[in-house]
Amino acid sequence: METALSERRSNAGFEEFIGIFVAAGKPLNAGDVAAAQVLWPLLSFEDRRLAIFAIEKQLRATESPAFMPLPANFLRAKSWTRTAPPRTLPYDKPSKIIDRLEKAWQYLKDEGVA
Repeated sequence: METALSERRSNAGFEEFIGIFVAAGKPLNAGDVAAAQVLWPLLSFEDRRLAIFAIEKQLRATESPAFMPLPANFLRAKSWTRTAPPRTLPYDKPSKIIDRLEKAWQYLKDEGVA
C-alpha cells in the first residue's frame, strides 16, 4: 500500500516528459517546468505513460515550437484521454480551395465587379 502511494506521489518519468519538450525545441522557463512538476504527481501511472506517448507523438508532428503546448497546459488538458469520432465532412485540399477562389475572382472580373 505504501509503495503504491509513494509511487503515485513520486516524480518518476518527469525528466523524460520535460526532456521531450527540450528535444523538440520548445522554449521553457523555470515557471513552466515548476507548474508541470506540481501536476505530474497527481496523474496515475497509466496517465503518465500515456502523456509521454501522446506528447512525443504530437511534438514530432508539430513543425514550429510556437505551436507546441506548454508542459503544464498539456497535462491540464489531458488530451490523451480524448477520442474523436470518424470524420464525416469532406476534406478539401488547399489546392482545390485556391482553384475555386481563382475561378470566383475571374468571374467577378468578367462581370466588371472587380
